[in-house]
Amino acid sequence: MKITPIGVRGSVPAQGKATSCYLIEGASGRIVIDLGSGALTELLKVVDPRAVDAFVLTHLHYDHSVDALMLSHFAGRFVVYTPSSPSDRFSLLKARRNLDIRVISGSSFAEVGGMRIDFLRTEHDPECYAVRIAEGDKSFVYTSDTKYFDRLRLFCRRASLVFADCASHGGPHMIPSDGALLKADGTRVIATHIMPDFDISELGRVGLEVAEPFVSTEI
Repeated sequence: MKITPIGVRGSVPAQGKATSCYLIEGASGRIVIDLGSGALTELLKVVDPRAVDAFVLTHLHYDHSVDALMLSHFAGRFVVYTPSSPSDRFSLLKARRNLDIRVISGSSFAEVGGMRIDFLRTEHDPECYAVRIAEGDKSFVYTSDTKYFDRLRLFCRRASLVFADCASHGGPHMIPSDGALLKADGTRVIATHIMPDFDISELGRVGLEVAEPFVSTEI
């Protein structure tokens, strides 16, 4: 399984740098998690959206989902897993006839291209889900936006790789020391969702790597 960050910024994009988007390539399938601001343009540099088996929107904040509306202008039909709230944003996606919308919850799972996707409701508003993708004995977790909570650590345990929302100063997000807690079980953790005012040197001080666009990791 290969994981390629496409956009790693939090809240707002920077010049040439999109907000949240991650490409996961398995032995026989492709999944894209989140389509934030500017993400679709960057994704097109590495893959045709029509070659993606499913898109997963972890929540409907625009820095994670707005380019799903742009996706709907492409020819083809696209499978999109998404929460159903907030209802006004969900209705915009549901109205796009070439988006095959599939609602997710904390008890749901999906099978896509030989990979299993599990979801965990996070400590974040609006409704948001961490995602665990497994293929064979390999697994990848993307925490999406969240505060730290113990069930998240259990969800990440024994994963081959975790991309954690901890490049911020707190609020509705984790901080670097929270990301280090996820690493305590021997899991490799890469920090992402880099906020505009965040000093990434704080991550190095707690032993965390930093996500870089188009720098892939194979597990």
